[in-house]
Amino acid sequence: MSEMEKQQIPHANVPFDEAQRIGIIFNATEVTNHIFITEYAAKLRRLNKNVKIMGYIEAERKDNFLSFPYFSIKDLNWYLRPVSPSVLEFLQQPFDILINAYADDVMPLEYISAFSKARFRVGPYLEKKTFCSDFMIHYKGSVKLERLLNDIHEYLLRLKK
Repeated sequence: MSEMEKQQIPHANVPFDEAQRIGIIFNATEVTNHIFITEYAAKLRRLNKNVKIMGYIEAERKDNFLSFPYFSIKDLNWYLRPVSPSVLEFLQQPFDILINAYADDVMPLEYISAFSKARFRVGPYLEKKTFCSDFMIHYKGSVKLERLLNDIHEYLLRLKK
């Protein structure tokens, strides 16, 4: 059993209308993902949510043009754990909801999901990665980020305590 699977952070269902602080983590390697995430974050902000985004870029580059915090492969230690100050600060945020907006195995994002101080974590069902989310949406085959965000939002609106 991995360290991520053994974590003992308490979690609870948080209804969307009661959530104030929302975190979103995603694979920012594809530029089109930036658009979907920033549009969704803007939608949440219009609903008076405090939103923080953290992207991961699977390359050794630093792009100064991005409008959100991110980390790259250069910010990982030998065990593929993020060690940048911005990620460590993100991990300590007491989010009401953390949205795991990635549908593939991405070890650095899984680490953030597992060790986040978020009260409620939601994302896609990933076999053998159930420790990353408290509420998971199952898809047959692959899923595009835009659909995942729409589905997560719809489920969050329907969840009650």
